[in-house]
Amino acid sequence: MQQGLSRALATVVHDAVLETDARGSIRWMNPAAEALFGVAPGAVIGLPLTRVVQAPVPLPHPNGQPSDDPRVLGGPAGNYVGLRADGTRFPVEVVPTDPSNRVLVVRPLHDRWDLDASLERLFTVSAVMMCVADFDGCFKRVNGAFEAVLGFTADELLQRPFLDFVHPDDRAETVEQMVRLGDRQAVLDFENRYLCRDGSYRVLSWRSVNAGLIYAVARDVTELRAAERLAEERRAALVRANADLQHFVYAASHDLRAPVRGAASLARWIREDHEAELPAPAAENLAALERALARVGQMLADLHAYSQAGRRAVEAEVLDLQRLLPEMVRDLVVLPPGFRIDATDLPVVFAPRTLLTQVFANLVGNAVKHHDRSEGRVQVTARPEPEGWRFAIEDDGPGIDPRHAERVFQVFQTIPGHAAAESSGMGLALVRRVVESLGGTITLMPREGRGARFELMWPARVAAKPS
Repeated sequence: MQQGLSRALATVVHDAVLETDARGSIRWMNPAAEALFGVAPGAVIGLPLTRVVQAPVPLPHPNGQPSDDPRVLGGPAGNYVGLRADGTRFPVEVVPTDPSNRVLVVRPLHDRWDLDASLERLFTVSAVMMCVADFDGCFKRVNGAFEAVLGFTADELLQRPFLDFVHPDDRAETVEQMVRLGDRQAVLDFENRYLCRDGSYRVLSWRSVNAGLIYAVARDVTELRAAERLAEERRAALVRANADLQHFVYAASHDLRAPVRGAASLARWIREDHEAELPAPAAENLAALERALARVGQMLADLHAYSQAGRRAVEAEVLDLQRLLPEMVRDLVVLPPGFRIDATDLPVVFAPRTLLTQVFANLVGNAVKHHDRSEGRVQVTARPEPEGWRFAIEDDGPGIDPRHAERVFQVFQTIPGHAAAESSGMGLALVRRVVESLGGTITLMPREGRGARFELMWPARVAAKPS
């Protein structure tokens, strides 16, 4: 470098500038270089350039001796490692400014250093399996998570083609995914089985990209897939068991009704033929037998209806409940003289008439059946909601203890103090089954004092589907 104007200019620039001699020793550096490398003025003059700039990996000199001199690494331009006087290392870019490669501009690459260091730490400590592979089918790097999951050391994984670790049944599809990567298509959520040191296989879910090399991450989903298989097996078993139970309930409730009806007829005939001759105790016992048989017959009929609720497709239609509710209830419920039903501003709904009639008749009939007075009132109201219509069926009877809010919907359950001789304990269970089969809900709302309030959420548009 000329000693005049060129050095004067280099002294005031912000970049670090170095000049070396033919042997690669430092001949001069500007103040910016002294600050970058943390050296005092003149402290490194005459020392080898490698005192402040080194290659990341020493490469051999043409004469066979190792060298870090940028001038013998195929030209000085490129990224190297700077070395400060306190021993700290940092990435730098070296750019020549003259044909002899003796005048070098050195720029720090702090952001690149921080990023590379962060990525290296992430690769090392991540619990996610990370690897780099080439298209020859070999790993170039694997992180510790690979070793932890598979049990092989990194050296063992790098020494063999990775297809050697893939389950034989999964190799063809694995090769197909490599072809996709070769075509610059990302591979997302591809799964195959990898061999472990103990001879077992783990299911790995892969995400891979082609960036010259294959960069991939994998998750061990072995337990997840096993849990999914177990859940599916249990679901299938539950479906089979439920179907068997439905068939049994249907058959039992259907087949037992005939002998019960026969027994009831026999008891009635005995009473009719011998009523005048029967002693009072025998007549009372016979009457009790008839009542018991009638209740068993009702229970079987309700059980049969319960087994079929929601299983058969029923055509839905437009129903004006304000007009139809009184006749729907009247067909199935006998109202005592002192009872009335108040229904105002009920909506038009789209629903199967038979099933909706069954729901309202059971709710109104339940309120009347368990009322403790000779006069009573049942009120039916509705309000619109985004999902459909919310109905409230409210009475002024004795009420239901909130502790029994779920029990009332169970099969063959009656509440203490509410049991009626003609009750089978199936009405509300049947209501819930029908409502839920159509996508709705029904709840007994908590309430202080007398009266019970049921809220029924009926979907806006609904048609019964076989369950």
